Amino acid sequence: MSTQQRRARHGFPHEPRPADDPVRYTDVGPGTPRVDVESTALHEAGHAVIALAYGSEVDEVTIVPDPHSRTYGFTSYMDTYHPRSLPAEITEREWPEIGKGIVHILAGPVVTARVTLLSVPEQFGYAGDYAQAQRTAVERGIPITRVDEFLAWLSERAEREVTRRWDSIVRVALALLARRTLTGEEVHAIVRG
Repeated sequence: MSTQQRRARHGFPHEPRPADDPVRYTDVGPGTPRVDVESTALHEAGHAVIALAYGSEVDEVTIVPDPHSRTYGFTSYMDTYHPRSLPAEITEREWPEIGKGIVHILAGPVVTARVTLLSVPEQFGYAGDYAQAQRTAVERGIPITRVDEFLAWLSERAEREVTRRWDSIVRVALALLARRTLTGEEVHAIVRG
């Protein structure tokens, strides 16, 4: 199944464009892969919608490439999550509480895997999301020996949240394709419908 067919199956409208259309693909400089702008819009919309759902304040979402930071898009948010008092020894019982402040980081790669042919999106420009999720998990008390297990568990949660909020993700992505950058207020208004 092609990327366009996968997107259509998930309700994302697609207007066919030639493969060499500069509006369709972008890169962030020499030596970087060219990435489909629609994939970037969906990826960033995933971050933004799930961040809002978990109480973070989204400041801005953009699909304007930044050669300096070598990113294809960016979601800026204020993490308003403050975990309740957690025990010194973190167990799986605390994972849902800790995951509240991290799940949106994994939502972008989950969306990318859903709508593209990339089975391992972290190899195609999204390694920063996984690294950020790993750092945040350790900072929040997940033992380094269990981080991979925790992130696998949390990725499943992100998949459920993406499925649950898919219509909002598509609406935000379409707005990003039209405007390239959205404020947090605009994202919030789109999500509210």
